[in-house]
Amino acid sequence: MAEYSKERHFFDERFVACQDHLFGYIASLLPRRDDVNEVFQETNLKLLQNWDKYDPSRPFLPWAFTIALNEVRSFVRRGNRKGGMLSDEMLTAVSEEQFRSARQIDESLNHLSECLGKLTAEKRALLRECYAGDQPIRAIAAGKHISADSLYKQLERLRRALLECMTTRYMDGLVS
Repeated sequence: MAEYSKERHFFDERFVACQDHLFGYIASLLPRRDDVNEVFQETNLKLLQNWDKYDPSRPFLPWAFTIALNEVRSFVRRGNRKGGMLSDEMLTAVSEEQFRSARQIDESLNHLSECLGKLTAEKRALLRECYAGDQPIRAIAAGKHISADSLYKQLERLRRALLECMTTRYMDGLVS
């Protein structure tokens, strides 16, 4: 029973994390918001019903996108067309592009995570405080007894270092 809970918890985390991407993916395939909402709900139901078929060693989003694409196709086949619907060939083409984009985003996030890991704990904490916190920069700067301009310059140097690291990681990926 403990193994079931661990696997289900892993699935649930990925399920929740992918909701915005999944909705956007379906919205890229259907022209009407009402249709998107309907297929989104059907897709989520199908994902939850088939949670035990997900292989946790594989990326979650492409698996969820595949189920969503099948739900979109089923929706279209049921005759729920309401103008502006993509052909099956176009659905496939858009879907393939979405898969490529999702992989690129995943790779970029992995690179960013690696690059953040190379920063000191102090610099990561500063980034988290400035970008994930709810205080304005001026208040954060005042708490550190520095000027807002000085803090902005520190953040600019950190962003530049992260960009350089990510560019290097990207170029390394092209060479390998």
